[in-house]
Amino acid sequence: MKKVLVTGANRGIGKQISLDLLALGCKVYAGARDIAKLKEAFPEKSDLLYFIEIDVTDESTVEKAASKISALDVVINNAGVGVGETDLAEANLEEVKRIFEVNFFGPMLVNKHFIPHLKNSADGIKVNSMCPGWVKSDMGGAGAPRTVQQGADTAVVLATSSNI
Repeated sequence: MKKVLVTGANRGIGKQISLDLLALGCKVYAGARDIAKLKEAFPEKSDLLYFIEIDVTDESTVEKAASKISALDVVINNAGVGVGETDLAEANLEEVKRIFEVNFFGPMLVNKHFIPHLKNSADGIKVNSMCPGWVKSDMGGAGAPRTVQQGADTAVVLATSSNI
C-alpha cells in the first residue's frame, strides 16, 4: 500500500487527488493549514485517511508534520495560490512574493523535511512534476475547460505507477 502526503488537500485538485488515492487503497496524509477545513472536505472518515496540519510557508509546521509521519512513498506538493488576472504593470510586489512563498519555496520546504521519509520507500526517491492544466476550481475559476477530476488524474497516475 502506497503512503502519500498531499498538501493543499482541503479543496480542489488536492481533495480530488486524495479521494482518488483512497479509492485505490493508498494511505493518504491529507495536509492543509486548517484541520477543520479538512474535516469539512472529508466528512466520510476512512481508516486510510489522516489529517495533517501543514502550512507550506511556515517551516515549523512542516517540521511538525514530518515528525508525525514515519514513512512515505510519495509527496504531492499540491498546495498553491493563483496569480490572478492582474497584468505585470499593475502587479503588487507583496502579492507576487506571497505567490513565490507558497508555490516555489513551499514545495522546497516540504521536500526538505520529507525526503528522509522517502529514502526508506521501496520505490526510492522519484521526482515528478506535472501541470494539471487550467482547471475549474477556486483558483482556476468557472471558465476553465478542465474538471477537477481531469486535473487530478496525472498526479494520481504518477503517484501510483511503479514504472515511472
